Amino acid sequence: VLEFIRYRFQEVRITIDDGEPVEARMALVAVANGKFFGGGMMIAPDADLSDGQFDVVILRAAGKLGLIRDIRLLYGGRHRNHPAITILRGRKVLVEPLGDVEKNGALVDIDGESPGRIPATFEILPGALTLRC
Repeated sequence: VLEFIRYRFQEVRITIDDGEPVEARMALVAVANGKFFGGGMMIAPDADLSDGQFDVVILRAAGKLGLIRDIRLLYGGRHRNHPAITILRGRKVLVEPLGDVEKNGALVDIDGESPGRIPATFEILPGALTLRC
């Protein structure tokens, strides 16, 4: 509860495939290759592991009480048409803080690990990993 009270929304710029940047005051930005993360949360309901693209889910800040209400929609993948949600697709994603990096340098979480803060670039590398079954 204390972490939730202390949580600060982040001002970020998101650039996909070197296109026009999207700037947002966000509660969450998820760069997903698969549909699920975090205990069954269906963050990217239309994601496809084999399509060569990330699904980028942006949950814009709408106040902390609104966040509690909206985050529940993520578990069932029922957030596609929510006005605070934007879903974009692309092969290369750059997420940068706006303004003061110390204040807006949001933590990066990769499968439960925190390797650092934004800015961060995520890129699909087709065929980079061979799996044998």
